[in-house]
Amino acid sequence: MKLALFNLDHTLLDADSDCLWGRFLVQEGAVDGLRYARENARYHADYRAGRLDIHEFPAFGLRSLADNQPQQLGHWRRGKPGSIPIPTTTCRCCRPSTIPWP
Repeated sequence: MKLALFNLDHTLLDADSDCLWGRFLVQEGAVDGLRYARENARYHADYRAGRLDIHEFPAFGLRSLADNQPQQLGHWRRGKPGSIPIPTTTCRCCRPSTIPWP
């Protein structure tokens, strides 16, 4: 099996997907919003400082998946489109004025 991973943060998405995921979890009542935001902010600070624990951070990010039943995960996956607005890109290369039209 082949696996391809893409990071769309601040490229095709004008946001951080981790923050969007956290917002979704809070909206769904799956996590305590203040506690989640505090932990997430700590990880982002560690990342910027070059000391992110590469094993601890994914465990934090995936905990909400491990702590819920498959039925709940399926409900989230089938959720209402647009329930969490995803900001679109503002990168210069994707603005219509920079695309050469025939």
